[in-house]
Amino acid sequence: MDKWIIPLLTAALFLAAISTLAAKPRFLSRLLGFMTIFSMVTGIVLYSLGYLYTIQGNTPLVIIRAVFSTMGMFLGKNDLSAISAAPFFGNIYILGLFWFIHFCAFYAFASAAIVTLGDSAIRQIRLALLRRGNLYLIYGANEDSISFGSALMKDSRDSVVFVDDLADPGSIQAIQAIGCLLLSSPGAVEPEGAFLKSIGAASGRRRIELFALEKDFTSNIHYAGMFLAACEEAGIHAEQLSLTFLGYDEVIGAMFQAEEGRYGYQRVSVFSEQTLAARLLMRAYPPASALTFDAKARATEDFDALILGFGGFGQTLLKYLIQNGQFAGSAFHAAVFDPNYEMVSGSFMHECGPALRNLKGDVEFHACDSRSAECYRYLTEHRKTLRYVAVCAGANGVNEELTASLQRFFFRNRISLPIFCLDHGGIRVLSENGRKVEHLKIFTPDILVSNALDSKAIALNHFYCSGNGKSAEENWKDCRYFDRMSSRASADFIDSLLIAAHTDRDSVLSGNWHPDQESLENLGHTEHLRWCAFHYTMEYRPMSDTVFKARAEQYLKEKEAGIARPIRISKDTEHFRHAVLRSWEDLDALSAAESAITGEAVDYKKSTIHTIEQIPEIIRKEAVS
Repeated sequence: MDKWIIPLLTAALFLAAISTLAAKPRFLSRLLGFMTIFSMVTGIVLYSLGYLYTIQGNTPLVIIRAVFSTMGMFLGKNDLSAISAAPFFGNIYILGLFWFIHFCAFYAFASAAIVTLGDSAIRQIRLALLRRGNLYLIYGANEDSISFGSALMKDSRDSVVFVDDLADPGSIQAIQAIGCLLLSSPGAVEPEGAFLKSIGAASGRRRIELFALEKDFTSNIHYAGMFLAACEEAGIHAEQLSLTFLGYDEVIGAMFQAEEGRYGYQRVSVFSEQTLAARLLMRAYPPASALTFDAKARATEDFDALILGFGGFGQTLLKYLIQNGQFAGSAFHAAVFDPNYEMVSGSFMHECGPALRNLKGDVEFHACDSRSAECYRYLTEHRKTLRYVAVCAGANGVNEELTASLQRFFFRNRISLPIFCLDHGGIRVLSENGRKVEHLKIFTPDILVSNALDSKAIALNHFYCSGNGKSAEENWKDCRYFDRMSSRASADFIDSLLIAAHTDRDSVLSGNWHPDQESLENLGHTEHLRWCAFHYTMEYRPMSDTVFKARAEQYLKEKEAGIARPIRISKDTEHFRHAVLRSWEDLDALSAAESAITGEAVDYKKSTIHTIEQIPEIIRKEAVS
């Protein structure tokens, strides 16, 4: 058996060496570093002692020979013959150490070369694979974008590539671990034709989606502009392009959207983390789910919300609650606790002031800490009417402290409400009994990818445009950016209408959608309240009778002059005025007045109710869009 020991040990050592190359990068780096230092130090000692014995009386030559022999170890060379006469090499353990340090030195050098060459080969392979499926380009390497990219990679038919010239080592390793390619060359960071060609972005039918997810919003805008310019120069069709990026102002999206006579992205979505979180919460836990409705789709109670903290997340959530918390038979009420709300709410008050002044209900602000006695007095007084509670204090530690305090209060007072905690990590939902925590992430494909994000809105817009002979995509392309936002808000609210009608999508698609006239009236009223709330939070104001009369006169002049599409009397987009921003009961009078002027049958109530009746068709269009 002795003759097999040497081959077996050799094979075992070789397999062990090869297996370390598959280790985690951090472990492999440490291992190679240790082997390099160990072999260098030990090699210098052994070669120096050996040459001192064989080259006596010439110390400089001993040092030079020892250094060169130690360097040679890393190239697989050994100089045992030059120092073997030294008496300590007669010891088998010293001789074994000599060969072991040579193995360590050569292995460290070879491993570094293999890793380097392997990275280069893998990089080329991944570049070649970028020509398959849809192309998802992610600008900005951070924890959230990498998590998003990892989710995208689950569909092996598509290609995902990151661009970032300042990615930290941890992000680089994470991107490599999920099988994606990170490009940081000047041509990628400032996109040019060669870069587009290298990632397979060319004119054709392939969809190309840019996700600008850098935390610096200005950088996202800058990159989106440069990438668009490069695509235009490369002759890539606008129909191929989609853009989703993090930013403060949704209206910025209009700058990048393709319009007639202007090159741009076919689809554009602009969201802040706050907007993403609020929209996801409205989808997963709509205000309608917190209320009860009678058999005629009319709310039987008021909607009462509590928001602790009024920074970016609190303000955005309140805006979405105002838009989605309006129901026939119900009044909207919300209370906000934040000691600094006056210092941070200027933009919110400017944008949503019309909503607070014109909608049925109110919002009260308390300049108090969410841990104050006043806050808990409010909780005690409203413990039976509260329907929605959110913690938006910002910092994770504060959010957790507030949430824990609320849980104790709810438990002692037998309050059965979920608690929603919003911050940059997403949404944490504490169940009604406090035993379960659900984490809703905001950087997910079903939120960010344009097809998933806008499928409902595209179907709804196509329904409104039905009969014009165009496809859903063509109608969406022709839709102004503000109208796209309006369609998104309307489409997202369909589930709330179904809740009010005591049904769901599956039941509706099965043919169970036959609301009676009173139910249709209440559902139409609710949809009108939502529509008003959306426009109010987008800074629209009611149109005065004076302005309505002036626009009516302008309409008649343009019609008499033969203008094919005279102005809309009821809607002034330039000055953000709309005549339909009035109560449900007053719509009949407005419809009659506009019909008398235009000679056409205008009926705002009827058109809203017709949309309610067509909900099954809208849902079916969504399923195939």
